[in-house]
Amino acid sequence: MDHNATLTLLLGATNCLNFFDFPAEVRLMIYRLLLITDKPIQPPVHRGDGRQPRRQHIELPCRLYMAMLLANKRLSREVAHFTYSSNTFLLSLKYQRQWFATIGRHNAATIERLVLDCGGKETRALDCLEQMQNTVVKRAPNLRDVTYRLVWHNPMSVRGVEHLLNKAITPTWARMKNLEQITVVKAGVYPADNNEKVMYKRLAFKARVPVKAAQVQHTRPDAPPARVYLIAEPERPRAEKPKKKVDDAGAKRTLAFLKKSHHN
Repeated sequence: MDHNATLTLLLGATNCLNFFDFPAEVRLMIYRLLLITDKPIQPPVHRGDGRQPRRQHIELPCRLYMAMLLANKRLSREVAHFTYSSNTFLLSLKYQRQWFATIGRHNAATIERLVLDCGGKETRALDCLEQMQNTVVKRAPNLRDVTYRLVWHNPMSVRGVEHLLNKAITPTWARMKNLEQITVVKAGVYPADNNEKVMYKRLAFKARVPVKAAQVQHTRPDAPPARVYLIAEPERPRAEKPKKKVDDAGAKRTLAFLKKSHHN
């Protein structure tokens, strides 16, 4: 059964059980089947010069998603909350402010996983990345997992990467109260040397969360998944939080939201 048929079955029938009569746990299972993607979603953006918006590399079932958003206010709230809190979004340095303004503060505040693509000219990366990080900290205060794609055709040295992260990013990590993991992705395939191990250890010490180092062979945003080759653990981690299964990440928070929306 395709997504359109599923939507018709759930929302179009008038002589059967109302969709909101299902328990929140059942609705959560339905949303998980329909609205979660395995790869980061790169939202389309309008360039402002009359050209067509850039297409997504990985898309949600757009017709289904829009139909559910337009069905009624309650379903719209639940679908938007689940979509933004359960998926990973890939943002570029140039268009990230436009996207945050488009989705609104409430939806932005539910985002938990972001990939920040720093592609373009590495000479401008410092200023752009600093502005982007400040926007992310302000708009997505509940961020738990953030990935920085420092992928350029001319790879930056270890010292250059550390300088970039220290100047543009590390001053704001303390303001990301829910942060649980940081990943730094670079281009190329090569073993980690001692200088790189020391750099990531220092970053983990400052962030007080694990920092992963990963590599990709291609500079395209839709390249195969990055390979993690180094994990630096902090010496003084943040306050311990109850461990949860990867498959249920965010499920309890979303479930609480669904039950709360029943009373609104």
